[in-house]
Amino acid sequence: NNEKDIGVATALKRLLNKIQIRRIFMEDPTSKYDRKLSYEEECKILDEIDRLRKLYDESYKEKGAFSRRFRIVKKIADGGMGIIYKAIRREDEKEVAIKFLLLEELSKRNDRAKIIARFKREGEILKKLHHPNIVKAFEYGEANGEYFLVMEHVEGETLEDIIKRKSFDLQTFKDISVQLCDTVDYIHKNGIIHRDIKPSNILIMNSQSPVQIKLVDFGLAKDKNDARLSRISFQAGTDEYSSPQQLK
Repeated sequence: NNEKDIGVATALKRLLNKIQIRRIFMEDPTSKYDRKLSYEEECKILDEIDRLRKLYDESYKEKGAFSRRFRIVKKIADGGMGIIYKAIRREDEKEVAIKFLLLEELSKRNDRAKIIARFKREGEILKKLHHPNIVKAFEYGEANGEYFLVMEHVEGETLEDIIKRKSFDLQTFKDISVQLCDTVDYIHKNGIIHRDIKPSNILIMNSQSPVQIKLVDFGLAKDKNDARLSRISFQAGTDEYSSPQQLK
């Protein structure tokens, strides 16, 4: 019932707050108030989370559910696996970017189920990464047969577009390089390999001084701790920027 859902949501919120606290403090100052859950209680909570997740997924399949939550503004990018739109999230008027999977096009030459699995994997990977130079993901799902990923909207240009018309001074080059190296180090420490780092997947944010980058498009990323996905038929990465291991 609704009251129970609110109770579970409140408990989950407290749990997320505690996770955030643990990222800041070596020792969680609220731990003395914890009570260790029994195995049965843990199972009940996991079952309830699963039930709420299914309800959430089903709500998107209702006719018009997506358009009630988001208003599409304009197309902002085309990618190998999807089209990205700027949109407004109606509940708080926040600008977001929504990536729609090009499922029908990709299915002509690849296994449909694996394409969907890889797209969901991108959402899972982005949601677990929290770094100032990685685009944030808010949610992913399916609506009316279309698979989507909702991310933060970043105003800026790709590094590819910028270097076509100008070169950088030494300090800007150093700033970009250091941020990119720090970002790659972070994702590798979290067991993730991007596999498609290239100028078109590096955004240079507008109105930022010093320069700030955002690494985007984790559609080909691999989680070293998750072996569920085998490689699908198209080449992972772009030849000009791929490592020798990828090109084998």
